[in-house]
Amino acid sequence: MVINLRSTRKTIVRIICIMMIVMMLLPVTVNSSANDIVRIGYYEQEVFQEGASDGEVKT
Repeated sequence: MVINLRSTRKTIVRIICIMMIVMMLLPVTVNSSANDIVRIGYYEQEVFQEGASDGEVKT
């Protein structure tokens, strides 16, 4: 039995591409109550970042 590696690689690449496109198109739901504060990319420590409390100017 002879397996053509080029066609096998092409098929695998196509399947991976299709899977990535489908995953990008599917919506992602995140549940959070309205009172939660979500800080992304924020590290609260005096030495690291000035203005750690709410309402202060961030540096």
